[in-house]
Amino acid sequence: MFQNLIDFFKRLFRVKPKTTDSEQAQNARFATAYADVEDINITAIAASRLSDIVTSESDINIIGESSRAGYLRDALSSFTSRMRGATNRILGLGGVVLKPHTVGDKTYTDIISQENFFIVSMQGEVIKSAGFIADKFVRDDKTYMRTEYHALDENGTYTIEQKGTVDEREVALSSVPEWASIQPIVSILGVEQMLFAFVKCPTENRGHPNSAYGVPVTYGQDKLIGEIMELLAEFHMEFANKRAFIGVSDLLFDSKNNLPMDGKYKIFKHTDAGDFWEEFSPDIRQQSYIEGINYKMELLEKAIGVNKGILTNLDVADATATAIKRSTFDTFALVDSVRGALETAIKQLVYAYDVFANANNITPQGEYEIAFDWAYTLIEDSQETFNQYMQAAAAGWIDAAEGRAWLMNEDIDAARKNLPNVLPEA
Repeated sequence: MFQNLIDFFKRLFRVKPKTTDSEQAQNARFATAYADVEDINITAIAASRLSDIVTSESDINIIGESSRAGYLRDALSSFTSRMRGATNRILGLGGVVLKPHTVGDKTYTDIISQENFFIVSMQGEVIKSAGFIADKFVRDDKTYMRTEYHALDENGTYTIEQKGTVDEREVALSSVPEWASIQPIVSILGVEQMLFAFVKCPTENRGHPNSAYGVPVTYGQDKLIGEIMELLAEFHMEFANKRAFIGVSDLLFDSKNNLPMDGKYKIFKHTDAGDFWEEFSPDIRQQSYIEGINYKMELLEKAIGVNKGILTNLDVADATATAIKRSTFDTFALVDSVRGALETAIKQLVYAYDVFANANNITPQGEYEIAFDWAYTLIEDSQETFNQYMQAAAAGWIDAAEGRAWLMNEDIDAARKNLPNVLPEA
């Protein structure tokens, strides 16, 4: 199914995607590997661990008092509540599309994996037309798919064309209850950029350096991951082979070569074989395997550009705060790149919310700002920072409001108002 999606999209909309067969096949392989829940999935583990660091204790919000700001705040909140999962998929699959859709006066965000995304045209690195499988489900053994094609022309006219299919046969959108309210073609004027955001994992696509698609965070490490999986399998066998059994003298077996199940039998005090009972219980090479697995995991951490502590244990028992910060620098660099990609995507996503609010007359236009507040616990020692603020305040380099703003996570105006003794305007 994945391999003929490009031809399916081409037949449906009569456009030729820029996406190649090899790119589509690769994206499908990434999706299949990431979706594997039958075995240990190292890519999913790494993606999950890193997505925790990217999103934990971070806050993204819309600032503004207008009704438009409130609408955008609600729309963005519906996405940020799922941002960890979206980040997980970005790192595990290579990329996702964030696409708004409006139901009544509410706007939601679809998270579409890149194997269901077809780039049709680009201007430099900017996408100008693209399509995706926006909805898919199975009912009565039939596969229903709703496919969208978005195009932005040089005059700022944005066109969204949608088609429905059942088992790849086109049907009217009105014939499917879930799609009955969707207009087949919508045009919006005065649009400056695509009304969706494509977010890629920052890992370099070395196999297809000119590709517009992303690759998973563990891309290019199949051999190393295979070695780790082999060691894990051997470790499991080591425990399985530990099952002890007892060897006994052949004098205890009857004429049918069976041991007695019950009743009385003769106890032999001595045999020529020495001990009458022999226990076989081999030692487990536990530590050797653990060291081997950890060594390979550390190599994988280095290969994907993170420090120890993502796939292995971070030993900080005797480390200073400065040493700990230095030991997480590579991880932070990757995390910072992911956050940068998310910031760009969220700005484009909020722009799309705003355009749809205008097109659907949901709220009057109004001023708003997007505020990003990411956590920096990987490289920041909060006690050290607090001490620096205290010393700066004591030296007169900053006032108390600046220290409170940092401590209470307030903007400077709120901090001034909330101080026990209100300070005059600076």
